[in-house]
Amino acid sequence: MRKIVGIVIVLLVSLYVADTLFLGLAERRLTGLARSAAPDASEIHTTIGKPLLRIGDKTILHKPVIFDILTGRLPSAEIRLLDVTAGQVPIDEVVVRVDGVEIDGSLLLRNHRLAVKKLKGASVTLDTSAAALSTITSRPVKIRNGAIIVSTPIGKVPATVLVTRDRRLVITPAGGAPQTFRIADDKILPCTPTAKVRQPSLTLSCSVTKVPNHFLGM
Repeated sequence: MRKIVGIVIVLLVSLYVADTLFLGLAERRLTGLARSAAPDASEIHTTIGKPLLRIGDKTILHKPVIFDILTGRLPSAEIRLLDVTAGQVPIDEVVVRVDGVEIDGSLLLRNHRLAVKKLKGASVTLDTSAAALSTITSRPVKIRNGAIIVSTPIGKVPATVLVTRDRRLVITPAGGAPQTFRIADDKILPCTPTAKVRQPSLTLSCSVTKVPNHFLGM
């Protein structure tokens, strides 16, 4: 009985070590791709699979993913980039979430390359603060009760925001002229986002079902 228990313990430890190595390899590869897309990001946090225990931004215990990777699947992944300059707009946080990813598992193990074959879906969310909007508009900006308030020569007025098809952020104070800012290229934003004002930030988000080649390094 003791021998059986010992074998089980050794097997479990071996699986845990192997899972950690495979997971670390995939996460480092994704982090490297994210770094190449946003070299100015102050921090990048990558999580593959479902975290079971997190402390702050670090995953302490995760759901085993070794068998998923060996069979060419990454059920889910999340990449968070902090303090990114996306075009002309400073971004506090970029969050990329992908689901149903099919990869070449053998290529990842042999050459440490991440080749994505298929993607069920991905979403990209960019959050920018009132301070960042103040910087690019050269006017004091507040975000209050789901609205952007801009200080102008005639006083504090609400402003409308929209994103054009060529991915430019347009901010128009009531009674004033619009200001236009380039947001980002395909490496950060592989789709045209919609803009939504949420306390305490302006959120730009979009989703894709096609593999974003530039971002995933294909």
